[in-house]
Amino acid sequence: MKITAIYNQNTPGFIPGCVLALLLLLLVSCGTDDSPSYGMDREPGAAIGFLKDTAVVREGETSAEIQVGVSKRLFNSVSFEIVADSSDVEGDVFMLPGDSMDSLFSIKPDQEIMSFVFVPADDGEYNGDKDGIRKVKVLLKNLEGEGAFLIASNKGSRDDNNQIFAELTIDVLENEPIPPFIQFAAAEGVVQENSTEPARVSLELSEATSLSGTLGIKVSGTAVPETDFTTGISLSDGYMQVPYAAGTTGIEFEITPVDNGAIEGNKTVVLLLDDMGKNLFPGNILEYELEIVDDDLPTKVSEIIVEADAWTRGRNGSGNSDDNGGDKTSLVVSDGNSDNDFRECYFKFDLEGIDPGRIIDAQVVLTTIRESNWKNAETNYGGPTTQSLFYVSDDSWGEMTVTANTKPASETTPLATYTSNYLIGSSADSGIEHKFDVTDKLQTETDGKLSVRLTTVNTLGQRLFYGSRETGDEVAPKLIITERMD
Repeated sequence: MKITAIYNQNTPGFIPGCVLALLLLLLVSCGTDDSPSYGMDREPGAAIGFLKDTAVVREGETSAEIQVGVSKRLFNSVSFEIVADSSDVEGDVFMLPGDSMDSLFSIKPDQEIMSFVFVPADDGEYNGDKDGIRKVKVLLKNLEGEGAFLIASNKGSRDDNNQIFAELTIDVLENEPIPPFIQFAAAEGVVQENSTEPARVSLELSEATSLSGTLGIKVSGTAVPETDFTTGISLSDGYMQVPYAAGTTGIEFEITPVDNGAIEGNKTVVLLLDDMGKNLFPGNILEYELEIVDDDLPTKVSEIIVEADAWTRGRNGSGNSDDNGGDKTSLVVSDGNSDNDFRECYFKFDLEGIDPGRIIDAQVVLTTIRESNWKNAETNYGGPTTQSLFYVSDDSWGEMTVTANTKPASETTPLATYTSNYLIGSSADSGIEHKFDVTDKLQTETDGKLSVRLTTVNTLGQRLFYGSRETGDEVAPKLIITERMD
């Protein structure tokens, strides 16, 4: 404790002996504060927090002692609760070493630290992540007592080894084996409305499951259950429950289209793997879209090769923002490790001869030509990456002149997105088509051109390569339009 004297002109020169004795007594009683300061000498009260922000313990065992520290000397006892803020397992216990469970803990005036242990429940179920770890976030709450406070954010300096933490993350190592992964065998499928064979939907597991259970699958799309299709599985409120037995390595069920004889256009059934319970882990392909092709509708399909395509590099004003990739044999998109390496693409299609009022389907199709970098992005990010297509109303931009500095404005809401869900390392190196549905926009586009901008997120600096019109028609960007001919 520091005692600071403040000079005052009106203070008498003589200090009574009793006052002087009191001051000396205070000085002696305070002495030198040997408690760790954590860089907070000027705090009005003592800060309380964890001395480490991580700990590890195996399920069912007792952790090593975990310490809570106080930044400066306490002059009275304080108490608080230690609680798990992110645990879905009942039976986890915080307690004093060698003691029984006690949710209320304290620090006394003569203590600089207190210790507790954590005993995670062993409930016989798998509750961890894909690496066999259950994360438990621990907080201090409900402080009782004067002259102290629980920190809301980390304090002090890690370099000076005097840091305390507002929260603690405990990694609980699971005893049970990691469950199998499950995903759809494919992301999409097609069936004719008048097909005599139903569409078969397949789900695959990485290994046989040791337990039985039920999958929850959310059903959406433009097709109406019972009116446009039926399934052999009960469907209620847009949800189907698919049972599976122990030892299962794959699950299959059928969707049968209903041929209603009406001209209504193609429809879709979208299945989302929504609830796998604790027996299975989600894989990469969690959504399946089945297109039911209307057989009653005479149609014409037009394949339009892109009229102009180019990539731009950098964000407006960055070092590479004058770069133009209009003559390149590949189109590159990347969210970039920096503004200088951010890349996006622009496409322009000629709509001459297309009647917007007859369009029933329109897809921008981009074809990958170097999938190896794409797999790296999937590996580094650890999950799906998403490309988004945005409408550009200004069609005057030039293939050889568009740059990050001269690019036309685009809408802020994407026309369509494509999310990659490939199994890591299982996709081919090239030739994968990424499709973007632009039907709604084409049905109202009347100026004879369609311009769009492509961006991507979550590549962590990796680049995704598409074929350009310079690469050849086979892999060039295309606009595939289906029109009614009735």
